[in-house]
Amino acid sequence: MNGKDLIESFSLSSKINKLIGGKPPNNFTYELFLDHKGEKISKSIGNGISVDDWLKFSPRESLELFMYQNPTRAKRLYFDIIPKMTDDYLRLRKDFEQTPKNEKIQSPI
Repeated sequence: MNGKDLIESFSLSSKINKLIGGKPPNNFTYELFLDHKGEKISKSIGNGISVDDWLKFSPRESLELFMYQNPTRAKRLYFDIIPKMTDDYLRLRKDFEQTPKNEKIQSPI
């Protein structure tokens, strides 16, 4: 997986991999993460949050839900999103427990 900003690097490394006789990995490009103002998150500016920051406040599964829903759309990633995703995860998990077995495959959980 790579972000949109690394498409050229992935393409070049795939070509190099082929030249040396390897098989390039399958790739999935995801959209950028944005801050609360809709600007690109940057480590150097410090306008984002880390995985460790998220996990201080919420279960891992809420982060997984955030990451894997709509992977090709840009996501706003800032502290206020953590409680929202936690609530969404807990609601979906409760719904999942009450879902008939043959319908569970449709659940994001």
